[in-house]
Amino acid sequence: MRGWRGDADESGDSERMDERLSRPSTLSSPAQRRCLLQTAIQASRTALYTACTTSMLLQPLDDLLRLLDDLLHCLLRLLHCLLRLMDGLLRLLKGLLHCLDCLLRLLHGLLRLLDGFLRLLDGFLRLLDGFLRLLDGFLRLLDGFLRLLDGLRLLDGLLRLLEGLRRLLDGLLCLLDGPFTLHSGRRLLHLRGWWSCLTGEAI
Repeated sequence: MRGWRGDADESGDSERMDERLSRPSTLSSPAQRRCLLQTAIQASRTALYTACTTSMLLQPLDDLLRLLDDLLHCLLRLLHCLLRLMDGLLRLLKGLLHCLDCLLRLLHGLLRLLDGFLRLLDGFLRLLDGFLRLLDGFLRLLDGFLRLLDGLRLLDGLLRLLEGLRRLLDGLLCLLDGPFTLHSGRRLLHLRGWWSCLTGEAI
């Protein structure tokens, strides 16, 4: 700002000098005219030098300001791109989270379906276990019945064995009946009576 003010003051001095030169000269002496001309030339040189110096000083500053403006513009564009990139990444992350939520829901549904299938399989196995227990009870009942039949067969065998022993004794008595009859009829009758009492047969 000071430089601009200095330029304005110097331009004003040159304008005043031009006005003085443009006015009708009241100086009659050539020396005065020469001095005034030299003063005007010196003022013009000073103004030109000041303008050149000011222009040389302001040009790098202007370039620097333009460079800073371009740099700031690039930084703002870069920031805008970064913000758009972050927005895209956030949207992508949101989509991935939504996909993950859908996958978790699907997995939860599959686990519930598997749990239902396992419960159904457990019920079927329990039903099969009950049927096997019923079959086992029926087989045990059949085994008991067969054992009962075996017991009856054993009892029948014992009865048959007793019947055989009775017939054996009966044969022995018949075999001994002859000698006892020859020696003592009463004694034989007594023995046969005892056997009839033992076996329940009539004489």
